[in-house]
Amino acid sequence: MRYDIKKVKNNNKITLFLDTEILFHAMKYNGEMYKQKFDDFYKLVCKYDENRLLMPLFYSEMVEDEIRKFFNTAKQIKERNTASYKPTAAMVHLMEICESVSEIETEESNFFYQLKKQLKIQRYQENSIENYEDMLEKHQEYNLESMYSLNNIKQMLSDINKNKDIDEEIAESIKALSYINMIRQSKPQNLFNSKAMLITNTNITNRIAWHEDIMEGKIIPLSSHLDFITARLWEFIETSLGKTEKLISFNPIFHLQIALKEILQENLSKQYIRAEENYKKDRDKDRFCREILDIQNKMKLEPNTENADFFEIILSSDEIEEQRKLQTIESEKKYQEGIEYGKFQGKKEAEEEFQYKLEEIERKNKRKQKKDNYPKRLKQYKKKKCKKNIKNIPKLLLVFIKKYKTAITVIASIISFISALITILIFLKGYFNAN
Repeated sequence: MRYDIKKVKNNNKITLFLDTEILFHAMKYNGEMYKQKFDDFYKLVCKYDENRLLMPLFYSEMVEDEIRKFFNTAKQIKERNTASYKPTAAMVHLMEICESVSEIETEESNFFYQLKKQLKIQRYQENSIENYEDMLEKHQEYNLESMYSLNNIKQMLSDINKNKDIDEEIAESIKALSYINMIRQSKPQNLFNSKAMLITNTNITNRIAWHEDIMEGKIIPLSSHLDFITARLWEFIETSLGKTEKLISFNPIFHLQIALKEILQENLSKQYIRAEENYKKDRDKDRFCREILDIQNKMKLEPNTENADFFEIILSSDEIEEQRKLQTIESEKKYQEGIEYGKFQGKKEAEEEFQYKLEEIERKNKRKQKKDNYPKRLKQYKKKKCKKNIKNIPKLLLVFIKKYKTAITVIASIISFISALITILIFLKGYFNAN
């Protein structure tokens, strides 16, 4: 039974703005699990609004700039033939699928094309307003950047370690939330008529959005994480539309897998920072190569876009390859036993979980290989069996003769008698015909 979407939702509209990592989820840059999380979310969006009029999906100009910067960093890495980049799942993925600068350029064009054509996700424009600066001029009273200083925000986040590393992230978060606030321009009472919301898994951004000083009586925050909006959509579809949707990302085991992957990525980032600091101190290029290889290999099992110029000495792919050759035996052993998933957090269960996944993948590959080779093996078996049967014919014949020697002698005698009788009959027939 089809429902009237306008009556059910009372013309409520909310525009969802997706941040960079969510778009990377959508395009599978962050791996299969995060792609599944996005697919579950996207399926519910389409159930809620098939025509995508009441819940359109957009990204801001800031997100587009960040993605362009990401691809530009990848081009620099390829141009300099360097393997020295900070490990992120998205960059490792891009480096694997693109072998040249031209391929990265093609992938960049395809990235935005697929978002627009297949997923109907594109850059947001408010009427004739093209960029953030234009929005500031028109909606200055909703600009959070002018209301709160960096120190104000850091005081709100008192339980977060205050250091220079988060200053830029806080500034970017406030800018992103200001963007949403200028579009919303109200204090909505429910999610589905809140006009705009930022969907991001960035912890600092969501912490700021949910802080009481930023909320200021709002019931709906300016941003929230992907799981929040997915759960709300699922609840609405279940209760209001009477439809049942089974989501893979709601499975507890799936959440455990995501948690383990996030633990791995966090610890690999810490490992990279330590390697970076050690290299600055002692310039031990060989050790640094080994550490970079280890990090990159682990990241695949599932470079920061700002650090292409980080190294004073750029490590070439040849140097990395040299270290790869020296580590061949060790690397093979790691792949056979399973790379230590929980090495830096000391969690035995994470290692066991990861080892199980590796073994499961290996079992699936073996089953697939066995299935793919079945026609060939069947043909070889039949051919071998046929040759064997032909080879055994003389032997089988001798066995048969030996076993049924008496019977064969009798049959041979009968055949000889019949042959003699036929010969006599033919002779007599010819004799009588002649007379």
